[in-house]
Amino acid sequence: MNLVFSTKTGAPVAFLQDEGWLTDIRTGIGGALATQALAVEGFENVLIIGTGLQARHQAQCLQQLIADRRLSFHIWGRSPDQAKATAEDLIAMGLRAERADDLPSACKTAQAIITTTPAQSFLIANDWVQPGTHISAIGADCPGKQELEADLVARADLLVCDSPDQCLDHGEFQTLAKTGRLTEADVTKFGNILSEAHPGRHSADQITIADLTGLAAQDIAISSALQIETGQLG
Repeated sequence: MNLVFSTKTGAPVAFLQDEGWLTDIRTGIGGALATQALAVEGFENVLIIGTGLQARHQAQCLQQLIADRRLSFHIWGRSPDQAKATAEDLIAMGLRAERADDLPSACKTAQAIITTTPAQSFLIANDWVQPGTHISAIGADCPGKQELEADLVARADLLVCDSPDQCLDHGEFQTLAKTGRLTEADVTKFGNILSEAHPGRHSADQITIADLTGLAAQDIAISSALQIETGQLG
């Protein structure tokens, strides 16, 4: 839920009982923005690892952002049946999707990879990822989680995150940071790429990784949108 208070009086003025839907959507939008901004120009082949709600949101939000072409989504999960069901759900939404049966092969052919699992040991090995690939790492959002091999993170040409403090502490970058192989000086804030203060990807053969743990500012933006609609939040 999301509680909204008046900035003038402190009184509660709105109770958003969304049961997590708003958080899921803003996470989907954030991941889609990162993939759009950092993947190689003209990318079409997208691998989504995971079969939960976030896998669906990431695909739907990304296709809505990429209006000039249809993307091809390949879905991999520990359960082939669940991966198939996720692909079928995306097809029902009007997207192009199919189940990926072999993860190493799917990683080697993907132009963009989106990870959405609660894994506590890496799923994607360093040598599976080809030059030019972008990865949006969404799943690692608390201590102990990891979806990417640490050597893959170390190998990447550009590391991007929404919050260095959070990502190095409990995001995908935590594993490398804990060994002293990664510091805040090694990562770029995603906001600097969106504002064009940083150029982002500068060649088609770079490997880029975005580690997103979520920002309170995203929830504030949701509340601000409500304020615009109601005019009552102050």
